[in-house]
Amino acid sequence: MKMKVIGAAAIAFGLCGAVDTFAAGGNKGAGADDKFAKMDTNGDGKITASEHSSGASTKFQSMDTNKDGSVTTAEMDAAHAGKAGGMKMSSADKIKKMDTNGDGKLSASEHATGSQSMFAQSDANKDGSLTADEMKAAHKKHMADK
Repeated sequence: MKMKVIGAAAIAFGLCGAVDTFAAGGNKGAGADDKFAKMDTNGDGKITASEHSSGASTKFQSMDTNKDGSVTTAEMDAAHAGKAGGMKMSSADKIKKMDTNGDGKLSASEHATGSQSMFAQSDANKDGSLTADEMKAAHKKHMADK
């Protein structure tokens, strides 16, 4: 179970907006600094748990195109279509890592839980916020773990 939570946290990192187009305001060409700035809604140079949660929720809502409260493989595939670099892991595998009830879909609750876990793991100094360096380090570790 612990590995499933850790895996879910890593997947949530990609889904929450930290490295997705939500964080870039839909601009696929935006750099990491631009993405960080979009998530840092109060402009203080840090992303709080609340800002992170808000970004995760917005990303989830944008993927849930039929507004039924869950994200399917097809919806996730559509949300990631055309992104630079493509996905390292299939949508089905991402959902499977976070799908705690085994229904084959990602609920808002499952997504939020994974996002919260990822935030906690990424907060290296445990001060309750993420700096750009912490986010970059977490992303680098996530990519190395694949």
